[in-house]
Amino acid sequence: MSEPEEVTREAQKQNPETSAISEQEVECAAILSKELAVKILRKVEFTKSLVASEYSIRGVFTVRIASLEQAKDFLKKCNDQFLQDVSQVSQDSVMYHLDLHIFASWIKEVLGDDVLASDISKELGEKCPSSLVSDISKYYKEHIGSVNTLVAKRLEQCEATLGEDIGIK
Repeated sequence: MSEPEEVTREAQKQNPETSAISEQEVECAAILSKELAVKILRKVEFTKSLVASEYSIRGVFTVRIASLEQAKDFLKKCNDQFLQDVSQVSQDSVMYHLDLHIFASWIKEVLGDDVLASDISKELGEKCPSSLVSDISKYYKEHIGSVNTLVAKRLEQCEATLGEDIGIK
């Protein structure tokens, strides 16, 4: 058993709430090299950044995401909007959107993380079969939280792999 695998299993024993860590996540943590962690955590150049959208009463704005950390923060905003009480939504509210299938492809092709991209694709399954806004919204709401959790866990794995060498951002 490798050292990261032993550490992960020991953490599971100490904190039963996190014992839902899958065998796949243990394997993922065990095979993450420092080189890959650096590549995953880096900020990419503008031309390789991921395009997301921000909608408000002022219009639609393009948001450029240049790192997995920025993506996690944007996904949190997306998730928070679905958790917001509809009665609290005002005219000044901002809506956020990121195509999760494109996000998975970006992670694979630009950041070079096949494992995270595959995990997200498995979580998402097929694209939403409907073009109705209500169906797309439901599909998005069902998956956004778990995708953000996968991203957060991968960021933690990268940071753990790099330890004190984390001065990348």
